[in-house]
Amino acid sequence: SKKKKVGMDKGLATLLSCSSGHEYGFNFSQLVNAEAERINRRNTNRNEYIQAAKELRYELSALQAKLAIKHSAKTERRLRNRIGSFERRISRLEERHQGSKLYHRQHARKQCNMERIMNMSIRKMLLTEKPDVLVKEDLSFTKEKLPKAANRYEAKVRRKLSSWSKGTLDDRIEYLCDCLGIRTVDVNPAYTSQFCPNCGARFSERK
Repeated sequence: SKKKKVGMDKGLATLLSCSSGHEYGFNFSQLVNAEAERINRRNTNRNEYIQAAKELRYELSALQAKLAIKHSAKTERRLRNRIGSFERRISRLEERHQGSKLYHRQHARKQCNMERIMNMSIRKMLLTEKPDVLVKEDLSFTKEKLPKAANRYEAKVRRKLSSWSKGTLDDRIEYLCDCLGIRTVDVNPAYTSQFCPNCGARFSERK
């Protein structure tokens, strides 16, 4: 019997778009955009504190160098007190301002929510389309292979693609397809939304 082949496009505005015309995972970009902007704001604020800690370390280093020179007991005690004060301030900056535990906990929660929506969308797509073969884009490019972002807009888009966890999406698709006995085929994503895969004609608009 003839095998049913379904082409699938991975996106941001809509997570999965199929050649059947059906779409799954609407408004996924809202989650991605919110998380990308949250991380960007968080890192911007973090940089201010990192600079403050850097300046304190510079002053601490100068005090330690000064302490290495022989001084009176009173002067040495005063220097040690100041060094201790600087070390405590640096420690507080490192522990509190970055909020590493909170930062990673929040990010893990957002990622978990995005992965939940990915799983639901993929399952719904496979059960609705019932393909024998699923043809999908190969998006296994890495940041190292990409040229430097030309402008702020391009950099912003790349942040969104990164937080999108494209690797996780692809892994879940392959895992769920394997569970259902569906064969997957990766194709080069170049021009797939501009040219017909059957006759090669150029579309009047991107599909």
